[in-house]
Amino acid sequence: MIIRLCVVLAFVIQAQAATPVDLTLPDSELTPLVRVRVKNKILKVPLESYLMGVLPSEMSLSWPLEALKAQAVAARSFVLSQMQRRQSSNFDVESTHLDQVFRVEHLNYAGPYRKKLLQVLQETKGEVLLEPQKNVSASQIQKTYFHSDCGGSTETSFYVWRTQEPLLQVQDSSCPVSQHSKWEIKFSLKTLEEKLNLPGIKSLQVTTKTPSGRNGTILVLLNNGDKELFLADTFRKRLGFNKVKSTYFDLALQNGDYVFSGRGHGHGVGMCQWGARVLAQQGLEYKKILTHYFPLSRLENIKNIERPLYAGKL
Repeated sequence: MIIRLCVVLAFVIQAQAATPVDLTLPDSELTPLVRVRVKNKILKVPLESYLMGVLPSEMSLSWPLEALKAQAVAARSFVLSQMQRRQSSNFDVESTHLDQVFRVEHLNYAGPYRKKLLQVLQETKGEVLLEPQKNVSASQIQKTYFHSDCGGSTETSFYVWRTQEPLLQVQDSSCPVSQHSKWEIKFSLKTLEEKLNLPGIKSLQVTTKTPSGRNGTILVLLNNGDKELFLADTFRKRLGFNKVKSTYFDLALQNGDYVFSGRGHGHGVGMCQWGARVLAQQGLEYKKILTHYFPLSRLENIKNIERPLYAGKL
């Protein structure tokens, strides 16, 4: 099957812009199909094959097996949740961090961890997390967000995007080992004015905190007396997600520049990848790791779920 996929992928690269490309095989059991938007193309990829393109992109395959299994279930649940929510769209997921990173070249991954990757997918095949409901057939697949490093506590979706997902704030002591456990960056007022598109910035103030301890809103005061209030995640996006790595930061004015001193990396919602790594190293199996980060959800196999949950994608 891998060889045949290689042949199809050669066609994908040459495909016309915005033309759906079907990567399925006639005898394939890997359903449903995921419509992935890759730049200006839409690829149709069988679900488990799609995950081959996601896992090496989102988590190092050198990490513990149980952490990778937790990541596989989270990634599978996330994409199926997006398929539920985007049935009227011409695609299900972006191939970037806007949803979850997918790389076409990984569909035929032949690196040193190939056997491990296939084991992860085989041993979790079809497994997803469901939102809390009384009966399986009525359940929605959980939108299982994940991020690099929670900085010691996860966040609820409301305080990031103002959405109401059934996700709890979870305390996590595993993150201090992460390379992102602490970070610092400096911005001049001129740079802040450019990034925020606000001339004449006088000062920045953190005006609210979330229950997890992150910044909730940032107030920008201007020299003319005007004010601009930002949700912290929007403020972070304007300055750059890879510069201001999280909303867990303190502000200090030093010699006319603002210094951001923070911890963690990412939005903080759902599963903390570095935390999952440590929990796996401590001997927790993937199901317990998932329960730690998604305590309200329950694990189920999609073969036990009514197909209307992702109707039209088979």
